[in-house]
Amino acid sequence: MKYALPVLIAVLTVGLVGMAWMQSGGIAREQMRSAQTPQEAVRLLISNVQLHNWEAAYARLANAPDVDKRAFIRDFAGSDGSLLTYANLESFDVWGLHATDQQATMRVKLHYSTALGPIDDVRDLQL
Repeated sequence: MKYALPVLIAVLTVGLVGMAWMQSGGIAREQMRSAQTPQEAVRLLISNVQLHNWEAAYARLANAPDVDKRAFIRDFAGSDGSLLTYANLESFDVWGLHATDQQATMRVKLHYSTALGPIDDVRDLQL
């Protein structure tokens, strides 16, 4: 009886953490390993950027040898004390602009949160 309350609190804590992880999209990120569509490819890339998993995000680039890795990271994370260095990528929206059998143009809207307020950044990606 003496250990019932601590065990109950530990079980509830683990349960709540698991629910929060699922709600935040943890399962969706784990399931999305390979992309079948251009939109899935962009979602996977930006999801890795959001997690600061730079290695995985850089590995998703089709033209990785043509892109400097440091420049890629600076582009999303900022540099030299810019506001992006202190920002957190909260969410993103992806939609298609143009698609053919061989290539697609996707637009992504990045929603950053900063101490000074939200920042939205819109980028067009060629796939």
